[in-house]
Amino acid sequence: MRKLFILLTILLLSTTYAMAESVYTNLQTTAINAGVENEAAMMLAERVKLAKFSEANVIKIQSTMTALQKNGAGKVAEKVLEGIAKNVDQTRIIFALERVQNRYEKAMQIANMLGDIGTKSIRISETIADAMSAGATDSGLAKIADQIKASDKYDSEYAESAFTLYRDVVRYGVDNNEAYSITKNAMEKFSASEMNIMRRDIAKNAGNNDSESLAGKIKDSIESGNAGMSGESGSSGGSGNGSGGGGNGNSKH
Repeated sequence: MRKLFILLTILLLSTTYAMAESVYTNLQTTAINAGVENEAAMMLAERVKLAKFSEANVIKIQSTMTALQKNGAGKVAEKVLEGIAKNVDQTRIIFALERVQNRYEKAMQIANMLGDIGTKSIRISETIADAMSAGATDSGLAKIADQIKASDKYDSEYAESAFTLYRDVVRYGVDNNEAYSITKNAMEKFSASEMNIMRRDIAKNAGNNDSESLAGKIKDSIESGNAGMSGESGSSGGSGNGSGGGGNGNSKH
């Protein structure tokens, strides 16, 4: 009888261990299927296992990745790994994932407003999600989407440049309403490539100016038709046919 009890105990422990191992294997598989790079997926499974995440929390990570797929699964993996590296409690990490999921779902809704160019471009939804993380509002981003649709420069490059400009202006501390107004005016005047020139110069000037001064300089550049704050010419008069080459984007998709 005692031998039978010992055998049953060993069998139970073996089964429990195998089930626990399968949770981490499933996490790695789910991550890869959702678009996470193989190496990152393997690291995620290993670190989550070492951190002794509960089965329920591992399943939550999986379900978040499955919900977001290629639009945000990589960010989920990144957030979990970052939390583990900083010794953040696993419960707090799971709460952070809920915020990431909510942000990406809203970003995908805004991207979908652009039709095919939004639904087919992972980079656009990721840029929108990054903008939200930087402090951009849903309403401001939705208005940018509306402006993109109304433009004769309506393509994926133009859309990505516009959302990225808005993100960067907000990131440097400019008020949301002001950031929207700046982006709207830049979109009316400049091509995608010219907005990218503007972003480059904003980054150069951000460290030497407070947010109010920076916003003023950006507006002066737009009004003068210079995409670059250092004086590089844009396409004055709102024609959108800038000297930047590939960013004029006149074709619609």
